[in-house]
Amino acid sequence: MQTLPILPSCGQPASIRIEVYSPDPGDLYGSLDASAYFCDLHAMSAVSAIWRAQLTPYKVEMAPDVQRRCGEVYVFPTGRMGGAK
Repeated sequence: MQTLPILPSCGQPASIRIEVYSPDPGDLYGSLDASAYFCDLHAMSAVSAIWRAQLTPYKVEMAPDVQRRCGEVYVFPTGRMGGAK
């Protein structure tokens, strides 16, 4: 099972959500494994860390009613990192 790399965080309000996908031979797009949240300052270094871990980052808009802190990560239980195969 693959794990997330160490990601930057500062605890400030997040403005960017990044979906993290791991390779999945049975799925063209891969396995959606996590959503990670970052401030503008840490988003690019987070994307770089995700790429270096051979995962795929994909920036998506944050819903207006969602409030997260920079560095918060939610691992989906249905993804490969959450234990699904």
